[in-house]
Amino acid sequence: RRTHSSTGRKSEVAMRYKLLFMFTVLVQSVTLSQQEPLPIKEDYDRFNKELVRRYNPCGISLEKDQTVFGDGMSHILDGYFTMFETTGDKDYIYKFIIQTLCILENRHDVAGISNDPIWGELTYEDGYIIGSMARVAYALRTTDKLSDEPLYPFPGITENSFNVQFQSVGKFGEWLSKQLTVTLDWYISKGYWNEYTGFLELPSDTSGMVVNKQIGYARAALYIGLMDHRQDLIQKAHRVAALYKEPVIFHDKWARKRYNAPMLLLNDKDAYWMYHYGWTIPYRQKWWQLRPNPSFKTYTHDYEDISHGAVVYYLPIDHLKLGITPFFDSIDFRRMRNTFVRNIYDGKNGFYNAMNRVDSPISDMKCTGNCPHNYHALKSLMYSPFVPYDTCYPTEKGIYSILMDYYKAEISPSLSLPSGYCCGMNKGHAELVQQQWNKEPVNLVLGKRVLVYDQDFYAKGELTIDPTSSEQSSYAEPSIEAPVWQVKPGVKTTIKSNDAVHLKPGVHFSSGSQVKVAVY
Repeated sequence: RRTHSSTGRKSEVAMRYKLLFMFTVLVQSVTLSQQEPLPIKEDYDRFNKELVRRYNPCGISLEKDQTVFGDGMSHILDGYFTMFETTGDKDYIYKFIIQTLCILENRHDVAGISNDPIWGELTYEDGYIIGSMARVAYALRTTDKLSDEPLYPFPGITENSFNVQFQSVGKFGEWLSKQLTVTLDWYISKGYWNEYTGFLELPSDTSGMVVNKQIGYARAALYIGLMDHRQDLIQKAHRVAALYKEPVIFHDKWARKRYNAPMLLLNDKDAYWMYHYGWTIPYRQKWWQLRPNPSFKTYTHDYEDISHGAVVYYLPIDHLKLGITPFFDSIDFRRMRNTFVRNIYDGKNGFYNAMNRVDSPISDMKCTGNCPHNYHALKSLMYSPFVPYDTCYPTEKGIYSILMDYYKAEISPSLSLPSGYCCGMNKGHAELVQQQWNKEPVNLVLGKRVLVYDQDFYAKGELTIDPTSSEQSSYAEPSIEAPVWQVKPGVKTTIKSNDAVHLKPGVHFSSGSQVKVAVY
């Protein structure tokens, strides 16, 4: 191992250092794949930046925020921690914190709209918001290298409506979990919980919410329960998890049919699929339909589309990461993997719309009747977490190969946000970055940036810092437009790579900074 340290030296020194390793780099490049890895991480950053600009969580009006925050931003917040896990870049943590504060400031009790700690009338969207935030809050409090990390005083953090100053990342996580608990407890105290069917759309409902709509509340209950040792919340999360395999039983007297099957339906491909209603039993809504008898036809009409199906899998994935085993096992996760490879993938670089290998009818209200093939193709990225289970089927084309082929053909050529790309896809994009970084010697390109807090950078392949290669403004805070990559005085950073480090013009190490460049 060779390293180079610099205190107040400009990039030319590091560039001369790079030449010392030119021979090593050339020898190593012979052993690398001839096909350069796709810049999926850089694409993620570009698309995320454009998506957040479109959603505008720190400037949106209160009349429009519930859907933006629920169906949009919640998934994005989830993906930020995945990106931090993958790259180690703390900027993703700052993005999460700043955008989360903006969303919390729009909560109705904080904004002065009402006394209710909610964002809107669509119950499930509030669940998505607190579920994603709870997952990251748990990580901020329990990750060793984050819990005591001092928070840099960006205005988006210090100038908050709560008049709270956070001393560390972990302290922010503690404060955030208390805010989420207020919302979750409010819903439970108002009657939105039923022991038999889980969370409800309305307290007056006789059946639970559609399966994918319950997941946010279950996730919030799980993570908040674990953080604060709330057994009542943990039990609610476990109850929802148990419902995945419990039989859905009802007798449709009018149709003379009975239904008795678990929510996760197993087909002959050793894969799971489900009806959109999951364990919810829809009732006839017209007087002439013999209300309140359950409707077999309504229940079995809509198959779960691949987007909602991926959301349904969020809770099992949480259990897997947390090591909670009573409800889901390795067989379940293999079958969930098979859902994508054998049910959703069509074998020809395309994707069916529903989880049971059909294009219609599916649950998405925007796509009824004859839905065009590949209507939900972009949402295939959301199945990235099941890539590790490809190893169970070494002779079968796996999720990783399928997604990388699709990505190269359909997403990589996009210079701007692909049409139809949103929310859960950005989360799935982050998870695909994670899988790629685990599997390939990925190159990393960093653009404009002013480093104001201690931060390390690493790439398995080549690491290039090129301030002139990125967009007009930087992706990281503080946002700048000048074509520079600067390390401020007093800041420590290590820039290391397995292959080579390239420092382009515009890289500057300020006097008093502590920089180490290393090639391993």
